[in-house]
Amino acid sequence: MTDTEREKQAKEFADEKRDRRAKAMAAMGLVERKADGLYYVSTPSLRGRQTQYKIWRDEKLKKVMCNCLEFEELFKNDKTFRCEHIIAVKYAVVQKTVKQAEKPKDEPYNTSAVEFIEAILQIKLTERQKEVIKLLENNKRLVISWKRSDIRRM
Repeated sequence: MTDTEREKQAKEFADEKRDRRAKAMAAMGLVERKADGLYYVSTPSLRGRQTQYKIWRDEKLKKVMCNCLEFEELFKNDKTFRCEHIIAVKYAVVQKTVKQAEKPKDEPYNTSAVEFIEAILQIKLTERQKEVIKLLENNKRLVISWKRSDIRRM
């Protein structure tokens, strides 16, 4: 076996290991999307010490970035490199296991969509309007965006 073949085999093994760890992190629910729109991936903790890494899209480079040491080291030489945290975000988004950030504490609207709409529009909804809103909310067709305090349909 030549040195090139050994290097290729070692890289494949490292990629497989990285992929397995990323799947595990996504399955354990360690990926979270915060109110700032960034993703944060916590590492599984064996010794009671947990680290959280930030994942974001760099618009200038048009690349997804991570602040972990492995990414910072390997991305210098390989611009296609993706660390286990970036891969975990991908799996979590695909599997829809991303934890959404809590709404801001100072947000005055912390109950149902009906109360939210009444407060924003400063009107009193009819019983029929309330029924329609509750039906849409229950069927996940009405989403309240706490970041912009607006209502949008999916």
